[in-house]
Amino acid sequence: MIHDVFVDADMVLADFITGVERHFNVTVPDGFGYDVARYFDRTWDVLKYDLDEEFYSSLPKMPWAQSLMKWLTHEFDNVYILTSLEPIAGHINGRLIWLGIWFPEYMDKLIVTKHKHLLARSTTLLIDDYPPHCKAWRARRGTAVEVPSRWKGPVGDYNIIEAVAQAAGVTVPHKLGTE
Repeated sequence: MIHDVFVDADMVLADFITGVERHFNVTVPDGFGYDVARYFDRTWDVLKYDLDEEFYSSLPKMPWAQSLMKWLTHEFDNVYILTSLEPIAGHINGRLIWLGIWFPEYMDKLIVTKHKHLLARSTTLLIDDYPPHCKAWRARRGTAVEVPSRWKGPVGDYNIIEAVAQAAGVTVPHKLGTE
């Protein structure tokens, strides 16, 4: 039985790719991969400093973000937002501003770490778009739902609530599952 749910921020709740496109006035092709810095002929260690507080605070929501969080809050007692931001003040401050705009009830349920897998156990569920995070979570006996994202290709008509419900072994009321 799942007791604690950990929801990744970028590409699960916040649309990082659209944010990059707006910030740099470019179009990043679907399926480009996780190394967005490569698109700009830079390394992440250079590009990350161009992504400031304004960037992170103005990221658009993913289309399913509101309905997902509403459903999770209804279905599970402990829901946290788990993100692996760089330890740069602008990144963290921007994420806090973003969270205050879209999900203020989660301000005290934000966990920032590059070591997400350390929170995994048999009663936990991770919802993330990054395959290595999901693989490490499962290695520690946790349940993980790897959501599609534009990093990997077109998302299409994905029902994240149904995917999470199936992984967690719970039933989705028809109305919630189709939002």
